[in-house]
Amino acid sequence: MIPTTLSSIEMVRNAISKLLRRKEHDNVTQTASTQPGQVDWEIYTYGLNGVDDDENILLSSILYYSIAFLASVLILSHIQHLILVKVRHILLLHTNTRGALKYWAAPANSTVSFVKRHILWAPVGKIRHNREIRLSNVINFGTLPTRLQAILLTLYFASNIVYCTILLNWHLPRPQLIAEFRGRTGVLAVANMVPLFLLAGRNNPLIWVLGISFDTWNLIHRWLGRIVALESTCHITAWAINEVEISLIGWHGVLEKIRESQFVLAGLIGGIAFLCLLFHSPSPIRHAFYETFLHLHIAFALAGLIGVFYHLKTDKLPQIIYICLCIGIWSYDRLSRLVRLLYRNCGRRMTRFRVTALPGGGGACRVDIEMTRPWKYTPGSHAYVYLPWVSMWHSHPFSIAWSNNPNKRETWNEDCDNAERRDSSDSADCSDTVSQSLVEDMADIEKMTSTAILVDNPIVALSGHASHSTHMQGCSDDIPWSEKNTVSMVMSKRTGMTKTLWDMTNRTASKTLYFRGFLEGQYGAQHGLYSYGMVVLVAGGVGITHCIGWARELLHLYKKGRGVARRAELIWVVPDKDQYDWCREWFDEIFAVPGWEEFLIIQLYVTRPKGDMLVSPCPNVPAYAGRPDWRSIFNRFVEWRLGTMGVTVCGPGTLSDSIRYAVREQISNASIDFLEESFTW
Repeated sequence: MIPTTLSSIEMVRNAISKLLRRKEHDNVTQTASTQPGQVDWEIYTYGLNGVDDDENILLSSILYYSIAFLASVLILSHIQHLILVKVRHILLLHTNTRGALKYWAAPANSTVSFVKRHILWAPVGKIRHNREIRLSNVINFGTLPTRLQAILLTLYFASNIVYCTILLNWHLPRPQLIAEFRGRTGVLAVANMVPLFLLAGRNNPLIWVLGISFDTWNLIHRWLGRIVALESTCHITAWAINEVEISLIGWHGVLEKIRESQFVLAGLIGGIAFLCLLFHSPSPIRHAFYETFLHLHIAFALAGLIGVFYHLKTDKLPQIIYICLCIGIWSYDRLSRLVRLLYRNCGRRMTRFRVTALPGGGGACRVDIEMTRPWKYTPGSHAYVYLPWVSMWHSHPFSIAWSNNPNKRETWNEDCDNAERRDSSDSADCSDTVSQSLVEDMADIEKMTSTAILVDNPIVALSGHASHSTHMQGCSDDIPWSEKNTVSMVMSKRTGMTKTLWDMTNRTASKTLYFRGFLEGQYGAQHGLYSYGMVVLVAGGVGITHCIGWARELLHLYKKGRGVARRAELIWVVPDKDQYDWCREWFDEIFAVPGWEEFLIIQLYVTRPKGDMLVSPCPNVPAYAGRPDWRSIFNRFVEWRLGTMGVTVCGPGTLSDSIRYAVREQISNASIDFLEESFTW
């Protein structure tokens, strides 16, 4: 680390010395170059003539060193946080007393609290962060970054502007200055392509190294793309200006060079591809036509990569190593995704999807996925779903809400017995309840298997009719649906694939369809909730799929005596109380655990109740009309807190921003960690 730092300092010192020595050298150059007939200005229209390649390499290195420095700071911060969490977890597992919890409940020092409240968790303005900027239901301008993200992005953007403008040798004659600008922008554009491609992948190693979500990296990826597109455009423009001004035939000379030179043609193709990426990626276009955008995005990115590769290869420029790195990064991400996809979904039979149209407002489908191989479920994770008969090769991310492995019910039964044994009560009721639930579930499974449709023909599916042969196509009678290695999701109807899937399923008499498909994952879940004495789970609408898995996991650990959390609060905000039916079966499984109410408190808020009287859809879940008063709720949580409080939220941007604001207000009064799950790309 020290030799690297010293070498960086030496490089910067040499660069400064070089800039200071320029003036004398430039005066000589300018005097010589201004004599008539002494200089052939046309040499500055091609090759490295006029390009300060040494300084370009130096500035590229400084750019990478600045990224490495920032990454080092983030790594150290992440390691410090992981150590703190692990120490807290271990200590509380062995000394989980009220005194120990009280120690960890104390707020952090004033400096840490200030940084979290005003920089780390703060939006650019006062409240708005994940709430989308909309002009209408169709036109969506995306979201705003946090204050820290805005600072870092501004500094990086400004550094590229400084390298491409202020650090140029402005004493040079115009053609030579433009040639230097052309070289500078071209080199930095290629240098920025490496982090651009790295942050675009789902298997970006920085996600787990730094504990930063894909959503954040995707934000940085978009801004890096804009920088690369702008620098590429400046690179081409500078070449064209010199070519037009110096050439005797003007723009005809530019067209002639494009026709005759593979070097120029390849570079132009790459530059145009990046310019197309810039113009087709704004948020309104991206969100309105996401699937079309995604395919065009990949096509333009490949065209840009190939064009720049041949552009550099033709003249054997040293920056080709950057393009080789980009190709390696992209190949690694795609290959690892393909291997994971084949391993998870292909075996004696392919992965099967059971899609059920759920009752309740808004329209949603429950998707149960029977995996080919065992699946170790992690709460808070998400996966990408491929349904070829519905959306061809497109994939879409969804949170994994539930997992039914073969021993899950037995584990719950064992936990119930242990809990009742500690309470000196009879365990027969719990066993009977779980056994009866198992019998009912198996009856439901047999009924759905006999009446549902296995879709291997989209035309039949869309018509809403299927014969027995269609049902059995690709699935024999001796392979009924099994709950073994099954994970479940809830897909809320919006546009594109989710709407098509809902329409297909809702048209059938049984409201159930079967599909062959693929599941890629699992991803996410960088932050666990295992070391918090009190956990607050906030969900909005279909965001319950992120929270309910954590509720079950923490209750499971609590009943086994292996958890740190002593209390969990689950608050679900929905527009219609009927949406409770989306997760009714999973909640019933939680309610079957004796003593669950000692640990878990569930509240339902209905923002658009029907009628004057709101009746709760479940006696175990109190329902309230209207939106929650988050300030008073978190004031109460802080008073009740046991140890460090972990707050996680998944839902619409307005809800996430409200929770973020409420947590920031309390950061100086309690030890709180804020974890947000969002899909804003």
